[in-house]
Amino acid sequence: KPQDFTELNYQLSELQMEFTATVDLALKRIYEREKDNDFLAKPISIFSNENPVGFFVLDLGKDKLKLSENPNCILVRSFSINPKFQGLGYGKTAMLIVTEFITTHFPEITEIVLGVNDRNNLAYQIYKNAGFTFHEKKIWGRSGLQKILTKKI
Repeated sequence: KPQDFTELNYQLSELQMEFTATVDLALKRIYEREKDNDFLAKPISIFSNENPVGFFVLDLGKDKLKLSENPNCILVRSFSINPKFQGLGYGKTAMLIVTEFITTHFPEITEIVLGVNDRNNLAYQIYKNAGFTFHEKKIWGRSGLQKILTKKI
């Protein structure tokens, strides 16, 4: 909900900014797409109790097909956890329960895809520990080489 986003206006480190977008930037990109009647990107807040602690986007747009040939996949992008809540397991928990969330809200989806920067070993391990698989596919992204990870639903 829009009221959640003000509490998600956290600053990421310079290194983290190489790998993901801020909440503000991700929302700006979504609003720009909506001006073109593209309502396929959905902002998702991550909560601990009633407090928003992180954010990501579920994207049903055509970008997902750069990562997977499956037309029934969904792309996770712009994933971040507020730095004051990092290291507490919120990222891993969110990626573990995202499957159930997607199954409930997007029943036609059979696969989750995402790209993680080749240099972002911490994020790579979080995704692997949450059940994502790397099949040796890589693509070039805005900040370098991206490993493509998938999770079947």
